[in-house]
Amino acid sequence: MPDIDVDFEQNRRDEVIAYVRRKYGEDRVAQIVTFGKLKAKAVIRDVGRVLGMQYAEVDKISKLVPADPKMTLKKALEEEPRLAELRDKDPQVARLLEIAESLEGLNRHASTHASACSSRRSRWRIWCRCSRTRRRTCS
Repeated sequence: MPDIDVDFEQNRRDEVIAYVRRKYGEDRVAQIVTFGKLKAKAVIRDVGRVLGMQYAEVDKISKLVPADPKMTLKKALEEEPRLAELRDKDPQVARLLEIAESLEGLNRHASTHASACSSRRSRWRIWCRCSRTRRRTCS
């Protein structure tokens, strides 16, 4: 599908999106959804919280994961001997990491892309699922 990529100043972006909606129709203009993933450090923190572990302990474990956006738990366990040692010594940490590995990479949440917008000749609801937010945007 052909597209035009134009960047607008953040403080006036809503005005541009409102104009496009008025011009082409509410049901033909939609903002794009974006998904946040459960990455290595975040999934450790989330699972630790659900398991009722102490924040300080979970914080210590998550800080052992190397700071690389592409880091996985499997890779972290190979690269950081202290993390593997904690897993091997403490059954609670082993359980935490086992559950975290099974959830890693899943979508954690959906949100509206800051400015990405798409329009079409026919209504969006014909082509895909849409949802309305409080801001009356169709994502």
